[in-house]
Amino acid sequence: MATPKNNSVIKAFDILRLLARSARPLGPQQIAEETGATLSTTHRFLLTLEEIGAVSRQSGNLYHLGLLISELGQSAGGEQILTERAKVHIEALAEELGETVSLTLFNKSGPQKVAWHIPKRPLVCGERSDFGPSFHNTSIGKLYLSQLPASVLEERLSTVRLDRITKHSVADLDTLRQHIRDARERGFAVSFEERELGLADLSVPIVSEQDEMIGALTVSVPVSRFEPSQRDRMIAQVRGTIEAIVSRVFVKSYTLPGKARPRGSFPHVKRVENLVFVSGTSSRRPNDSFAGITVFPDGSLFHNIFEQTRETMLNVSDILGTLSLSLSDIVSLEAFLINMDEESLFNSAIDQVFDGQLPAITTTAAKALPHPHQAVMVKAVASYNGLDDGPASRP
Repeated sequence: MATPKNNSVIKAFDILRLLARSARPLGPQQIAEETGATLSTTHRFLLTLEEIGAVSRQSGNLYHLGLLISELGQSAGGEQILTERAKVHIEALAEELGETVSLTLFNKSGPQKVAWHIPKRPLVCGERSDFGPSFHNTSIGKLYLSQLPASVLEERLSTVRLDRITKHSVADLDTLRQHIRDARERGFAVSFEERELGLADLSVPIVSEQDEMIGALTVSVPVSRFEPSQRDRMIAQVRGTIEAIVSRVFVKSYTLPGKARPRGSFPHVKRVENLVFVSGTSSRRPNDSFAGITVFPDGSLFHNIFEQTRETMLNVSDILGTLSLSLSDIVSLEAFLINMDEESLFNSAIDQVFDGQLPAITTTAAKALPHPHQAVMVKAVASYNGLDDGPASRP
């Protein structure tokens, strides 16, 4: 007798697949309609998936993939998740540019073209799923070769056939090496009629949080529409699309210089898609002293909760500032106080630093905090809607 399938697992993955393919967070009603489940069943599955971190909920009761799936996106199954999440962005970019756009991923066996979109336009370049022997005459080929270690690159170059397919094809290894160096230094690669007359292509790398080139987006375009100004515009648009794709898949964690280092191995802040999570933060300074504390000669302590709260929120503001965010972007704030009798002072400090509409706030009594000089600790969730190349340089 065959082992029966677990329908609950199937339903859970139906929800995850739907969220993976969506370019925006979805509400329970839409998820129920798309998966064919009842609204009550959908609510039950979403609550369970949220509890284990597979989905996350944002304001408006909208759901997107959570930390668990984002972290899995960096594992062996990450290629499929990345491809699924990239498709809608590739289609949008292709229609915006009016040119063919493709996604190639780099793995141990080499580059693999996994998705592409040809826009509705009278004259566009077609797309082929393979690279063929003239791989080095393509922008994606040069980009792939540029990220190989030197010894591996030279071994690969020793097998390249330098056949002249067009009058613009790369015909010698020194020229090819220069093209590869150019791709590495510029952060993009181009091919101009090297494999087919009248055709140019541009490839921009997709880089993981670990600074590993994991693939690229390629725009294929007739040379008549590839003037330098058009190329620069394309590069900017492709990079914007890559950031949108990466921010939907990978978790980005930052430990910031110039701030008191976390006492554990966790980061100051972690960004997942359009949400930013600030770890528990206090008034602790980089030298491990605390603002808002007075130590008397007999060893007794006085915690100035107003001052500690103000300095704590300034630290949170600095952390958010490295991602070009501010306190006004915080949607949820959770505070831990060692003395709930001082909650009114805490609230007064919060009113002062926000100077406007407050986020959702939860205040909890704590029996103890990590350091005896610490009277308050906060953690925050902020909304992130911009592009990010990592923590900004700050004086």
